Formats: sequence, C-alpha cells, structure tokens
Amino acid sequence: MIADLRELDRRTGGPGGARRLCWGPEWREARAFLSELLDELELAPERDEAGNLWAYLGGAEGPALALGSHLDSVPNGGWLDGRLG
Repeated sequence: MIADLRELDRRTGGPGGARRLCWGPEWREARAFLSELLDELELAPERDEAGNLWAYLGGAEGPALALGSHLDSVPNGGWLDGRLG
C-alpha cells in the first residue's frame, strides 16, 4: 500500500505537495492510476456522471460493506492528502 501511495505521489505530487485539484490533469492521472490498480485486482471500475469511479467486489448474499474516499486534494496538500482513504 505504501508503495502505491508513493507512486501516486511521484505521478501527481510536486515540491509543494499534492496538486490533484478536481478535474485537473493530476486528478485525471490519479484516477487513471487507480484504474490500473483496480485492473490488477480484476475489478472493472464504472465511472458516473461526476467522474467518480465505482468498483464492486462480488460475494455471497448477506450484509454488505461500502468503503469510499477521494483522490482530489487541496492545493499544496500533504503527500497523503485525499488518498489514504
């Protein structure tokens, strides 16, 4: 996990920290990287009208658990801003 977080920082960070403003080029790169990671898990993400990615892991019927986070960041956010979730 730490290696993936560092790779996202390498791809979308800068001297001042995170730069993933929503809809900007770094945000799009972060979304592409997340898609790559989901492909490794053989999960095909769906994209909604707002650009959010949704991935589903199928399983047995019964109770379900939903998890979520965001990839965008505040300008010059720390290297974990918006992505540790």
